[in-house]
Amino acid sequence: MDSAHDGRNRFIRDDDLQVFRSLPVRSPGPAVLREQLRHITRVVRERDATVQVVPFAADAHAALGDSFVIIQWPDETGPEAVYVDGVTFWTVHERGGVIRSYLHAEASLQSQALAPRESLDLARDVIKDLQ
Repeated sequence: MDSAHDGRNRFIRDDDLQVFRSLPVRSPGPAVLREQLRHITRVVRERDATVQVVPFAADAHAALGDSFVIIQWPDETGPEAVYVDGVTFWTVHERGGVIRSYLHAEASLQSQALAPRESLDLARDVIKDLQ
């Protein structure tokens, strides 16, 4: 993992943030995917985290292609910013209209996603299949 991605991973683990993260559709390979899924299941087990998977069978969604993190401090009433990580760029948006667009994308993702328990069961099944 390169240092930029390592820094982003440390950033999204901060206990003071509420984070919604859309992960890329493709993985660099079975071993990497297996380790990513193991990490996700470990984070859910060890922390107060929720993971929901949007199945491949779901329709295309607004977040397809970019990863994003909606940043909201616990004492605030609304999101403060959105960090967007694309294939060739990254940016931080702080304008209300842009933040609302990502909130709508996140709501769309949640409506298409499996329930948290089903998502973890799927992750564990994929880990077993990749052994």
